Amino acid sequence: METNGGNGSANNSFIDFKKEGNTMNGEKVFVTIGQHKLDLKMKSAKTTNIPDLEDISIEHQPPPPPCPYDHLILVVHGIGKHDSGYFGMIEKLNKKFDKMFAYGSSCGMKRVKFIAIEWHSVIRDELGTVIQDVTPPSTHAKSLPKAIRAAIDDSFMDYVLFNDFEFSKKIYTEVTDQLNNQYMEFLKTYPAFDGKVSLYSHSLGTIICYDILTNQPTDALCQSDDQRQFAKDGDSNIASWKKVRASQLHQERLQHLDVNPTKREFKHPHSSTFSPLVFQTYNFFTTGSPIGIICGLRRYNHFPIPLAVNWFNIYNICDPVAYLIEPLIDKSFKQNPTYFLPKFRTGSKKKGSGNDDSSSDEDFDNLFINKRGSSTLTDEVNGSNYNSHNSNVDQKPPPQQQQQQNPDSSKDEKPFSNYRFDYAIKPTGIHISEYSPLLTAHSDYWLASNVLYFIGNSLK
Repeated sequence: METNGGNGSANNSFIDFKKEGNTMNGEKVFVTIGQHKLDLKMKSAKTTNIPDLEDISIEHQPPPPPCPYDHLILVVHGIGKHDSGYFGMIEKLNKKFDKMFAYGSSCGMKRVKFIAIEWHSVIRDELGTVIQDVTPPSTHAKSLPKAIRAAIDDSFMDYVLFNDFEFSKKIYTEVTDQLNNQYMEFLKTYPAFDGKVSLYSHSLGTIICYDILTNQPTDALCQSDDQRQFAKDGDSNIASWKKVRASQLHQERLQHLDVNPTKREFKHPHSSTFSPLVFQTYNFFTTGSPIGIICGLRRYNHFPIPLAVNWFNIYNICDPVAYLIEPLIDKSFKQNPTYFLPKFRTGSKKKGSGNDDSSSDEDFDNLFINKRGSSTLTDEVNGSNYNSHNSNVDQKPPPQQQQQQNPDSSKDEKPFSNYRFDYAIKPTGIHISEYSPLLTAHSDYWLASNVLYFIGNSLK
């Protein structure tokens, strides 16, 4: 280590000398070593190459306060205006989740913070008054009602803008920037946070997030293959997807089917311009998602795999906008029964009414507690307990699954090892006709207890 005798200070990448004024016993020199600040009292005012120290006192920088959260979930909305009501709803979501997973609750304690991402107003500000300028006035008695016209302009036009080359690029950039900014602001508020980050998206927000997660630059942080900080072996449904994909590609190479002449491989128009995320995504939640139909129409040769540990696609069976993703992942999923998320109940245990989506609290225990005593996400959320120990399927497992008596021995033989990606819910409340659920099905996800309970139990 070298020091500068002329000015009494020297530094390198780890140790820094700084002299401040004079004391009766000589110069007072502060030395910073890592995060520790040392106060050196020199015997004389003359600094030598190797200081002769009379006393050393170490002043520790106070550690950051403990973070009250283990998980951060960034929420991305879909089409339509999302103003103060949207942020108020996210606050309600936080309070309801905290109550469900509070310390001492039957659900177990989970410390999660939901933060809203709002991109609609930013894009509309850039658009200006174009939509208002070309919208016909509702002055005639037979004109389209003003409220309906406003709803179309505020909601449907988002999808029109998303399909415009320039505006779709702005939407992707805006959402990515907000995701990164909210994450960095969260770290500033809670510098001790070392938990996991998940994305919770709805409607058009699901395809926006999906495109972001499947078009990350190769040098982006979230491209890291080291997922050990997120999940144990077998805790990822996307890991199972990658294994199946690798096997499929290997078979195609052996059969010289690298290029399918009947399909034109889709390439995203902005694939080379996506901005990188500054965090790795743990769970990717999609609700009311049109990803299935949009990516189906894109006609991918191989459905792109998002950069996340798990992907859970939750859909309301009466939601006209929601589609499945499992058939795009692998055709074999079409043989699987639909899985309905169990109903969340508080208080005493009650038996189900016999409907295909009803369940008792005991069903929840079977769903999230592995009988073999392990606590992997495979068995608790995606594993054989879903079909073998839960009544929330609309049909019995296929005969070949019924013949397998030992799920452990056959786990590696079955594609995806019983992992699931699509999860169904039914509309709530009393409806006067078969069409009335259509009015609320697409917006029923946010505060649905069974959805929040599923989200909480998927966070490890």
